[in-house]
Amino acid sequence: MSKKRNLPNESYLDIELKEFIIKYGKQLFGFEVRLNYEEPYGADLVAVHDPSIKIELERSGAVYDFWNDVPQDDNEKGYQYKMDYDFKHVNMEIDRKGHFFQKRHLKYPEKPECSWNPMIDNPSYDKTIFVRTDFFFHQIIIVPNEVIRDPEKTLLCWKSVRNNKNKKPEHWASWRYEDTFTFNRFGDNIIRETEDPSTHLPPISDEERKFLIKRMIKEKREAKEKERQDNLKRAAEVYRQSKNKK
Repeated sequence: MSKKRNLPNESYLDIELKEFIIKYGKQLFGFEVRLNYEEPYGADLVAVHDPSIKIELERSGAVYDFWNDVPQDDNEKGYQYKMDYDFKHVNMEIDRKGHFFQKRHLKYPEKPECSWNPMIDNPSYDKTIFVRTDFFFHQIIIVPNEVIRDPEKTLLCWKSVRNNKNKKPEHWASWRYEDTFTFNRFGDNIIRETEDPSTHLPPISDEERKFLIKRMIKEKREAKEKERQDNLKRAAEVYRQSKNKK
């Protein structure tokens, strides 16, 4: 990680996710990965040997085994059934779709020459991989690019989910368990999940799950507080600089 990604408002939780995938990149992809510091608002990571191969990351709220996630209350379904399909599936917010098509909107131009959002060529559209993990990195789910770009395997729907603050439906893409690759972490070893039960995460008790949920809530709260403090420091620095210019 020789360069710092230029994202002043980047979440501490996102930073942890990127560092984890970088650490285990060779085991997951067969090649080392690093931060995508060439494109601050592009996909999260790139392959060290070929930066045109990119990896977009998402950390879920499942606290252990995503595919066998247990609902937190009677009104909730497990994470794998969020889109109301009758089979297990992993999801991606469709606002990330620009990473997987030939042209994409330049959402955050550093020096916008006009008020509208220009389109740019995306040479990595047919190489970008999507990865979703549980919150504590017990499990890593990889959706290959060829699956994402296959209309027979990519399911699209509008849905309002519980963590959507404005309660408005969002556009989601979903993929079946059998069309993805699942890796489970056992200590420092990352093992691909197969039909062999020894490759699956062992069950945990309700008490362990409740502990993990409480720990997740605490870590999210602490991360938000750190980000709030950072924002205050940046605002104070901007104010100081503006005063010095006068």
